[in-house]
Amino acid sequence: LNRRDEAIAFFERAIAQNANFALARAVLSYALTVPRLVHTDDGRLAVDPLQRQADLERAEKEALLSLEIDDRYPYAWVTLARKHIALGNPEDGLRVVQKAIELNPYQPVALFVLAECLLAVGQAEETIHACDRCFALGPSSVFYSLSMALKSCALIPLEQHEDAVRFSREAQASSTGSPYLFFGEICALGHLGREDEASHAIRRAQIANPGFEVSLFEQLYQISDEETVAKMRDGFEHANLSD
Repeated sequence: LNRRDEAIAFFERAIAQNANFALARAVLSYALTVPRLVHTDDGRLAVDPLQRQADLERAEKEALLSLEIDDRYPYAWVTLARKHIALGNPEDGLRVVQKAIELNPYQPVALFVLAECLLAVGQAEETIHACDRCFALGPSSVFYSLSMALKSCALIPLEQHEDAVRFSREAQASSTGSPYLFFGEICALGHLGREDEASHAIRRAQIANPGFEVSLFEQLYQISDEETVAKMRDGFEHANLSD
């Protein structure tokens, strides 16, 4: 997330040198699905909706071009799955991401996006299993900490709040302060009634990401399952951190 634009520029240069570089197009397409964060007029960190729409359209185009050249790269398939999530169709995303899993069941990005799709449809236990498979591959992948953070959120609807706090904090300890890493801890602490700790967690999130607020959760994690969303909102409200 923090180096999104740098990654996009890198792969654009690679494609400019070789238009048939399928892998570069595939990874570029995925980078374009990572939301670009901006500060609103009142200083809040948010996803720019117009930029988001344009990025997703371009991501789909690059993914399809990559697949036309060579359909062996999981990044192109997970890009299409992520677009389905963003459009509110995570069931379609699940079907598409299976193609990436079939290509390489040990590819961290495929397992991570599988977990995203599962959480979006409200399958918390299956989400946790996919996250476990992802971070079991080791800390060398950027998806190691992201899968821990995603697992912490999946533990909320299962009411395993102490574990949610633990995995969120482990994610923060293993990576830079991406906003994704803090939501599970804040929400779980709210459910546990530990408001002071929740306030401290949000302050840490704001130091790492100026303008951070919990409203960013639903912009970054586009979850279609109403029960999961309701339990996340409830945790934020109990932490007195809801917008």
